[in-house]
Amino acid sequence: MKIIKFLIIWTAIIATAQVICHNITYSVVVHDMKNADMGVIIDEIPTPFMLGVSEETPYIFTGVAPSALKGYRYTKINSSKIYDTETFSRFPTKENTLNEFYGRSTNIHPIPAYPQLFEPLASIHRINTDIHQDGQIPTFFLYGNEAGVREMHSNVFLKTKIELNLTYIGLNYVQSIVRINIKLAGRSTKMTPKGSYKINLGKGNELFGFQKIKLRSLVTDPSYLREKLSNDLIKSFGLAGSGFSYARVFINDKPYGLFGVQEDLENPWIVNEFNDGSQDYTQGTLYAGNHNASLSPITDIASLDIKEGDVFHQPQYQIKEVSSRNGEKAPSDFQQLISLTEFLAMTPIPKSISAWNQKIDIDSVLRSLALEVIVGNNDGYIASQTNYFLFSNLKQSGQFIFIPSDMDFTFGSGFKRYCNDTIQGKYENFPYFDVTLPLLRILEVPDFKLTFGELIKKAVSNVNIIYSRIDALAEMIKEDVIWDQSITRDYIILPNINTVNSSLTFIVENEHMDPVVFSDYLGRVLHNNISFEEAINGTIKRPSIMGLKQWITASADAYLKDQLLR
Repeated sequence: MKIIKFLIIWTAIIATAQVICHNITYSVVVHDMKNADMGVIIDEIPTPFMLGVSEETPYIFTGVAPSALKGYRYTKINSSKIYDTETFSRFPTKENTLNEFYGRSTNIHPIPAYPQLFEPLASIHRINTDIHQDGQIPTFFLYGNEAGVREMHSNVFLKTKIELNLTYIGLNYVQSIVRINIKLAGRSTKMTPKGSYKINLGKGNELFGFQKIKLRSLVTDPSYLREKLSNDLIKSFGLAGSGFSYARVFINDKPYGLFGVQEDLENPWIVNEFNDGSQDYTQGTLYAGNHNASLSPITDIASLDIKEGDVFHQPQYQIKEVSSRNGEKAPSDFQQLISLTEFLAMTPIPKSISAWNQKIDIDSVLRSLALEVIVGNNDGYIASQTNYFLFSNLKQSGQFIFIPSDMDFTFGSGFKRYCNDTIQGKYENFPYFDVTLPLLRILEVPDFKLTFGELIKKAVSNVNIIYSRIDALAEMIKEDVIWDQSITRDYIILPNINTVNSSLTFIVENEHMDPVVFSDYLGRVLHNNISFEEAINGTIKRPSIMGLKQWITASADAYLKDQLLR
């Protein structure tokens, strides 16, 4: 009996020793560590195990150490002394760690999926890509050309394009690319301390299949969630468009903050979205609707071109990608777009479904316009005749596909009219819902009007699902939001007051804005005086913004009440 007890105890001791001595590889992502070292503290043992710079990139420190029984923390060391340590303990693991970002307590967050309300458009043949992974936040490290970075930020209206190097670090993936192009992007964010950027990785370079990527500043939205939710719904509605995810961004070891990541809707996006990524493709033209792009008849093609030297004006329409066959590009041509505008101006409007479908994918139009109403889009086709693309799909004899984009002024945030104006029980009462707009004339066809109403009804009936997704996304980004809001952004030199005033006057006059709303919008963006918690869960009574959940609840209640009264 004593022998059996001894064997049991001895076996337990051996098993415990094996657990303690089991080594794993630790990897931590850090920045600005030129004069410091990294270590990992295991089970609160005071002496850290030292980590060394990874062979892949200087932004990762890695090393072998025992697996923890209770937990572990990363620590920063200078001259053999610990000067900073994570304030939380990470859960123990017997496997090699992922590339864990220093100071972030969780690597992968469970995010409830939003349902697929409608099947994807028949024209969509999208590649499988990991560029957007729910529940994860990768990091973009951009570096080099410090003089160019200063120049790019010294005059935000000059459209300066510079070369930098990029290292992308995900949880289990690292990619470095030299000599990428980057420039400031967007319009309204150029007057704020945190700009948006466009990245072109260069011919032959791709990140998860994409060459051109947008980093969205999120500065207009104190909840950091509106654009993400809107793009979730683009996918749920089965529409063509970019995905959306989050990333941390550093330039030359300076923190730039939390950004939204989107694909830029230029090639190879077209073949990735409509041809499974294959270049063996006869591609149509991709047009952008930029400014007052109502799709009324175009009488002066020359007026579509932007004037050299304009700092804030945009062309009405642009050709973003010309048609091509197997990579051979054709000359720029607005003729297809002109033909569409002439069709939309016909009187009486054609009532034949087949006639419409010959010109434009009806599902893409009805779903996109219904989505604008559902999310209260202040800056889309209905409200501003902007922020959309039209792709001529040569697989369907040039049939146009409507593609929504840049949906940041949604869910009760805007800059043109009082945000509560977008809360309407009847879609006909949505601000600027002008049935004489060429594309809205589609609702003169009874079958299309019926479908439009059904689209809105189905989306509103599923609104409760969005709340759990909001809570999970907020939990995922909250540590990075705190970090983002703590950054001193002294690298952007904003335009002089005369340039700003000139630009603001142009915006208010040409975009038909309420000056009170626009002033409130600028004030909250420049002064960042709405907390993350309030922006999501609070009741906000301001001209340009409501609480995120506050607006969703009020809007859904108004639509559901209207349905009961019908």
